[in-house]
Amino acid sequence: FVHDSIPIPAGVGLNRRLEWIPLAEFPHWLIAGMTGGGKSNMLNVALATIITLHNPRDVRLILIDLKGGLEFGQYAGIPHLHGNVIKDVPGVVQATAELQAILEDRLTIMEGKARKIDDYNRLPGISRLPRLICVFDEVASIEGHGADTKRIKASLADLMRRGRAVGIHVWVCTQRPDSSVVEGQLKANASVRFVGQMRTAADSM
Repeated sequence: FVHDSIPIPAGVGLNRRLEWIPLAEFPHWLIAGMTGGGKSNMLNVALATIITLHNPRDVRLILIDLKGGLEFGQYAGIPHLHGNVIKDVPGVVQATAELQAILEDRLTIMEGKARKIDDYNRLPGISRLPRLICVFDEVASIEGHGADTKRIKASLADLMRRGRAVGIHVWVCTQRPDSSVVEGQLKANASVRFVGQMRTAADSM
């Protein structure tokens, strides 16, 4: 299982060395940047790497695109996709609730057998559990939907708090990650933070 860590290219560092981030060690991401600031490029590189290097039995994608499918439309129909690309807020409520149910189910399945999904998947005679990556483009789009907004934020916080061990990952993307859009609990559990071009230094910080 050479690729169990799910390495994803993060950019070019010192001495033109390509830097990789192992998803298994850094499960939840916050990706920010204004329109045209590189956020979509980063996402597409990460998704294309996953699709190219990993079998759908090992990694599945839940793609949330509330801009009518403009961001993730090209991924519709790929074998790695769990369900369809989600394009509306009720669909987000359903998807995050389903992920929470999967989390609880996996906790039960793994109890007493393994503490991490990689260890569980190495046990003889079991059905491998795929990692599930929920990619939420422009999380600010859920604002203003009353109870649905609260449900989604609560689900995302729970998934980011407890999902690592069972192979559930959340990538939250937004133009500006201020507290009204990305609450402190979500930021605290985002082990990787990418910042594309921003209008001000304060926004970048």
